[in-house]
Amino acid sequence: MCLSNNHQNKVPNSAEKECLYKAGLGLKKVTFEGDAKEQSVHDTLIKAFTKLEQCGGFELLHCNSSCRELKKLNCKWDVKTLKSVVGPQGKFYIRPIQKCLTVEVVTEDEETELMTKCDICKQDVSLGQIRNHVESCIATNLDHTGTYLYTSQGNSDEELPESASEIIHQQGFPMEFHDLPEIASITSMVTLDNVLPGSEDQHNGDYLSTIVKKCTTFCKSNDVSDPIHVLKIFQKEIVTGRPLELTEETSSTGIYGETNFILVDRGDLLKTAIEEIRAISDMRKCLEVQFYGECAADFGGPRKEFFSLVLHCIKEEYFEPVREWSDDYEAVGRILALSTIQNGRLPRIMSAELVEKVFNQVLPVDKYIQDLRKGLDSLGLVQLVQELPAVIHLFTPQQSNPLTLKMLTHLLKPQFSAEGSNRRQRENSTYTLFIKYMREAASGRRGAVNLGSILRFATGTEEEPALGFALQPSIQFMESANFLPTANTCINRMNLSLPDESNSLPLQEELFNLFDLAFCNTFFGLE
Repeated sequence: MCLSNNHQNKVPNSAEKECLYKAGLGLKKVTFEGDAKEQSVHDTLIKAFTKLEQCGGFELLHCNSSCRELKKLNCKWDVKTLKSVVGPQGKFYIRPIQKCLTVEVVTEDEETELMTKCDICKQDVSLGQIRNHVESCIATNLDHTGTYLYTSQGNSDEELPESASEIIHQQGFPMEFHDLPEIASITSMVTLDNVLPGSEDQHNGDYLSTIVKKCTTFCKSNDVSDPIHVLKIFQKEIVTGRPLELTEETSSTGIYGETNFILVDRGDLLKTAIEEIRAISDMRKCLEVQFYGECAADFGGPRKEFFSLVLHCIKEEYFEPVREWSDDYEAVGRILALSTIQNGRLPRIMSAELVEKVFNQVLPVDKYIQDLRKGLDSLGLVQLVQELPAVIHLFTPQQSNPLTLKMLTHLLKPQFSAEGSNRRQRENSTYTLFIKYMREAASGRRGAVNLGSILRFATGTEEEPALGFALQPSIQFMESANFLPTANTCINRMNLSLPDESNSLPLQEELFNLFDLAFCNTFFGLE
């Protein structure tokens, strides 16, 4: 099985396998000569997967039958050695090294030679090209007002349709032709006022299409196919207003720009979030979140926590099970789009089947799918997936990697004083107890507190964002009258108190109870 992503470390799911298959990658049966040496094996694989020639080298991986984790084959590539590792008919995975492989659809079918006549221009056209020809024929003969300009080459008395919508209706398309992706090119040749009078969203959608096209052109020209890399490029183009994150641990007064300010209630988060998100007119601006009664200014932290909390609520309320009768799915789609674009959690909360319907179904019949699509496309994500199919993997469900103690200690870097100083000794004592506490939380012995709670306390999110943290999460040691931890989630910093001559460390269980209080707290501004 040939993979496209040079960082993939898990067996592809069904949606990814289908994407790989369409791109000429994925699963293939390859037979080697029994005495084939390494070079022969290498050449046979390149012959089977021709795209491997442009990836700057590749490596072989395998996995055990009971797990999805891929491990590199640390052995020679001759057939005799490979047989001993994967068996005479085993499966192994090929992963590119320097460059990701493109997942553009590969079509090898020969086109039919059957012909038919175009009703508009009366020319004979191949059956395989007639649909594209009709759409082009219509678009070619529209002026900027939407008036049909074609003059019949046949009977001069033949009545011709006068408007784009009449042409489309006569060709068998629905009247709301602006909703059809197959003929989206027509809308650029018709004034938007003729399509949807007074619609500001349509103007915004036109601009979004330009941004999507700019992003996809760049990605295709530079062989960027990794969904995370695409998202990073798209984010830079799509987000406006104030920067999403602080990039320096300096005063937040130095960060300026417009925002979409929303007020939400922790006690009724989903209802208030949907009401606030519905009211946003320009979805591209940086979202600024404040919770009722809390005093924190949002420079990234409260927004990340908002996305983390609201996605949990949305999954339970709208996707377990799907509530097809609800009118909230457009607002839900908007929240999913914002979380994807503005450094929130990736919204992998829909089933693989639903993801496929939302992004790839040509004409969705179900209203809730239409609404979801509209909400997601308020930031151009549906268009982006249709241009770069690999981006759909940002939404497909995946088995999550649980946060481990090792991962958390690598994320939360302690900022120690100089080695050998008296302060360093006190910092070591405090940090040693904090490590013990994290071990208890990891094993479930601290009640409601888990490792995700600790990371969320420090950064606003219980998992590392797809695009990473703008600032490395850290632990600072500070002098304080009490030992209750505090945090600044906008700069991803947790503060732990140090003992001094007049204020020694509490007993372990007393200190751990203070940690419990802090990490269970869901309020910005606790004193």
